[in-house]
Amino acid sequence: MDLSPLHGTHAEDPEGFFGHPGVIVVAAVLHSLGALAWIVATAAWIAWRRTLWEGHHASGTKRFADRTVAAAIAANFAGGALRLFQPGHPRIGSLASEPWVQLIFSKHVLLVAAVGVTVWMHAALGPRLLAAFRAGQPDPRLERLARIVPYLVLAAVGAAAVLGSASTVAL
Repeated sequence: MDLSPLHGTHAEDPEGFFGHPGVIVVAAVLHSLGALAWIVATAAWIAWRRTLWEGHHASGTKRFADRTVAAAIAANFAGGALRLFQPGHPRIGSLASEPWVQLIFSKHVLLVAAVGVTVWMHAALGPRLLAAFRAGQPDPRLERLARIVPYLVLAAVGAAAVLGSASTVAL
C-alpha cells in the first residue's frame, strides 16, 4: 500500500481543486497549526486556572484561551476536511481492510472525544470555576476537575500525535 505523500498520490485529479498543490499545502498548514494552537489554548487555560488559585482573575488570559481554542478547532477541522477530499486519500469505507485507515480512525475518535472535553472545559467548567471564585466559595470538586481535565486533554492530544506519527510508517 503506497500512501505517499502521507495521503496518497495526487495523480488522479491533478487539476481538481482538492488536488491542487496550493490546496494541499493550505490543508497541511491549517491542520497542523490548528493542533498546535489547541495545545497553546490548553496551556493558557491552565495558566488562567492558576491565577484563580492565586487569588485573582486574569480575564485576558481566559479570553485568549477561549478564542484560541475556537480558532484552533476550526482551523484543524478545515485542514482535515480539505485533506479528506484530496485525490488518493483513503476512504472510511476501507476501515475493515486498511490498517492505515484503522489507525487514523482511532486517532480521530480520540481527538473528537478530546475536542468535546475541551469545549466542555471552556464553556461549562471555566464559568463555574469563575463563579465559585467570585462568590468566595471554592468548590474542591471543581478545583480537582480544573486541575486534572486539561492534562487529560493534553495526554489525548499527545497520544493522537503518536498515532499520527505511526501512520506515516508503512503498515
